[in-house]
Amino acid sequence: MCFRLLAAVDPPIAPGQLRALATERGLDLRADESAVEARFAEVSWGDCACSLYTRREGRLRVVALVEALLERGLAVQLLLLQDGEEIRWATQAPATVALDAFREGGLQSLPEGAVAAVVRGAD
Repeated sequence: MCFRLLAAVDPPIAPGQLRALATERGLDLRADESAVEARFAEVSWGDCACSLYTRREGRLRVVALVEALLERGLAVQLLLLQDGEEIRWATQAPATVALDAFREGGLQSLPEGAVAAVVRGAD
């Protein structure tokens, strides 16, 4: 079983800027490079997000990216999916995951298959 991690940022930023933030933290990022602004991207370390889910180094890398986005005043939402799972376009509000919990648990702190907004708590 492999995982995919989709990230959404608001307000959107230039795809190159988003890619640079990911690359600086040792991550791979797939976004629509032809767009002026990127709101959505797929984040991985290699071909998929499995290493981000299972390895300490992967957790540290993805946490560093989320922290960098939040420091820039961007809202960050993450969607963790099993490879092959279709996105369910539900109208429910995103779950909230505190940044402290995300730092500690990484992708394992996210609800699988549902959008989660990572927010600063008492950190």
